[in-house]
Amino acid sequence: MTQKRIFINNDNKAKFVCPSCEETIVMDVSKYKDINKAVAIEHFCKCGHYSKVLLERRKFQRSQINIPGIYTLNEGNKKIRGAMTVKDLSRAGLKFELDVERDIRAGDRMFAEFHLTDVIVKKEVFIRKISGRTVGSEFCSRDTESETDRTYDRAITRYILHTELAWL
Repeated sequence: MTQKRIFINNDNKAKFVCPSCEETIVMDVSKYKDINKAVAIEHFCKCGHYSKVLLERRKFQRSQINIPGIYTLNEGNKKIRGAMTVKDLSRAGLKFELDVERDIRAGDRMFAEFHLTDVIVKKEVFIRKISGRTVGSEFCSRDTESETDRTYDRAITRYILHTELAWL
């Protein structure tokens, strides 16, 4: 079973919902916001139910997925295309696994293309982290004025919500 995640809002508060009685409480979790590792909090509800949750400090919810895609790299005068597998996705970026190791570094840019339920997402990404063939990236643009970016953002949000609901 996947451990429940709750998000810290801009006021450093988190909303706990008891899975048993659905009682909701909001707690100040500011003392945990700067810790650089996973933080699990035990929650004891007044109904007597005990649960453990992970505090999520990311700006956007991230969903574990496993969908195929294509990447495109510009190496000098040539473009290199290859297969990838998207491992997780958020409105801000994605983590994916390349088909083979490539000579890329944090700070490089490349294009990622993958198919969600109703949209083919084609976005330039900024490489944040690399470990072997696994690449952590951030979308280069999230332009609210761009109809294309708004379409991608809506599609990603719908996909993440659908994926999360499937786990319930």
